[in-house]
Amino acid sequence: MRALVRAGAITLLTGLLLAGGPATADRLVVADANDTSGRMDIRRVIHGHLDASTVAHRVATYRRWRSRMLSAKGSGALSLIFSTEGNSCAEALVIVDLKDGRLRSRIRSYDPLGCGRGDDSGGFGEWRPIPQRPRRDNRRSITVFVPLDMLSKTELDQYRWSATTFFLQDGTPCSPHVCGDDAPDGGRERGLITHSL
Repeated sequence: MRALVRAGAITLLTGLLLAGGPATADRLVVADANDTSGRMDIRRVIHGHLDASTVAHRVATYRRWRSRMLSAKGSGALSLIFSTEGNSCAEALVIVDLKDGRLRSRIRSYDPLGCGRGDDSGGFGEWRPIPQRPRRDNRRSITVFVPLDMLSKTELDQYRWSATTFFLQDGTPCSPHVCGDDAPDGGRERGLITHSL
């Protein structure tokens, strides 16, 4: 019964997120051009809150896609990159995939190039599962929930983020057969979306 009540609450709060209701005064929509081939071409990204301790990020695409594309044998990929320390570096990486027929999201520390130190001493942390599973809003979009205490050990007043997708298919015009997209357009190279909390 508790699971049903929680599922109903999540559905309601997700609706408020997408509708820009009172729970999401900080809601922001960023459009992205129809600029790459493949089913994972991003149309828009939206951020807001599920509740006071959990932020929500919706990624919508131009074309329909099935969740099984995000499985280990699938042809697609979806990730979110987060910067929490007020600089140009990214410190956290979230990926969404399909395991045992269910969508899941995982987070780990992200510092592949030793960002800010001018060396290659960076690396990746261990994957940690995010308790709240991603939610398919429709055949063209997905909402990913991230607890703030998993993004940073210190209290945040803002963070920055971007979304990245990949679609692999033989015969696509992308080289080498991989179509990728970022939102905002260009991803980390052209800046991140700021979410003030």
